[in-house]
Amino acid sequence: MRVGLHFKQIDRPGVRKDWVPFLLIDGALPPKDSCLIDSKAAFDHEIREIRGGSNRAREVFIVTGRDAAEMIARLRQKDWHAVSIISHLRGEAWAVGSIYGSIRFDGGVDGGMPEIVDLRVDGKRIEFAPGLASSVRGIVPLPPGLSRTIDLSCTIDAKLAADVAADTILQDEGYDLMARQVRGRLLSMPQARHAAPGRIDLEDAVAAAVDLAEEMEGSRRLNALIETALREAAAGEAGAEVAPDGDAPEPA
Repeated sequence: MRVGLHFKQIDRPGVRKDWVPFLLIDGALPPKDSCLIDSKAAFDHEIREIRGGSNRAREVFIVTGRDAAEMIARLRQKDWHAVSIISHLRGEAWAVGSIYGSIRFDGGVDGGMPEIVDLRVDGKRIEFAPGLASSVRGIVPLPPGLSRTIDLSCTIDAKLAADVAADTILQDEGYDLMARQVRGRLLSMPQARHAAPGRIDLEDAVAAAVDLAEEMEGSRRLNALIETALREAAAGEAGAEVAPDGDAPEPA
């Protein structure tokens, strides 16, 4: 999909009006008094020289879902007193453009031309005018040592979770109907995002099994046993993937 970079003049609390960047799909009707820019030169001429826009730092993030866009806008407002414009592009693609209301840690003055960063992990490729190519980038792996992403989420094989929960119910209360219902619910749960096929989120699995057991009048003791069994099974899977010394285990 092809997208255009626009600017609209917005009040910034306590200071003069300034021009905030935002994105729109080509063909969409832009807001009144906004300005479409297709290059850095056009920005310098149209926004800086003619309209008196500042050289405050600006940015545009492309994200998946409105909630993510609103979260970024709130964070920028909290941390840097930014003013933001959120726009819907297409499907689950949303954009949030901001201009900083205070100096950032890196000075906050970079000529004013926004950097456009696509934070999505999937979705249709977005095309911009050729003159904007130097301002657009996707997220790339960071150099070692600068930053690191650590995923603390935990998944479990869906069939293993179903078997463990059902066996726990049968061994503790012998309740065959509850065991079958819980097993069926865990097997029907959606795959965890970015996980291998057949794996579900551990916390979601625990909640689903315990909630259904409660609905079927299971005891608190049984709920605790189900949760413990699922967590131990997930921990056992993790332990089997990496040997204690950090090397891959020898094949059996």
